[in-house]
Amino acid sequence: MDLERDPDVWVFRAGPGEPANAAGGDLRDLGDEVAAPLPPSRWHRALEDALASPTAVPRHLVVDVSAMHALTVEDLGFLVRVGDRLAARGARTSLVGTPRVARQVAVLGLDARWPVHASVQDALRG
Repeated sequence: MDLERDPDVWVFRAGPGEPANAAGGDLRDLGDEVAAPLPPSRWHRALEDALASPTAVPRHLVVDVSAMHALTVEDLGFLVRVGDRLAARGARTSLVGTPRVARQVAVLGLDARWPVHASVQDALRG
């Protein structure tokens, strides 16, 4: 996990995530009842810690999940909460991810909240 900060834009590279983010790691369908959700991911905690300051908020947060095969239901819920919290402060959120991640986000209609880009450079331009 890595965070690059400048006053306006933060780029958070989540890394490969947890075993559930690997190919075949989380085989639950989005509509499945889950007896117990997965525990918070290390990258969730790291990003929460970075965003904990009430004054240090970027105008644009780019979350790079391109090293992950797919996002879990917990990841998507976490990103919704983070994006909503930043939007309430006037900031926007973008994702960098694989075509699979882009499909996940689009199928759920979340691409209107945060566009998924192929690279960090595309996210910074877009």
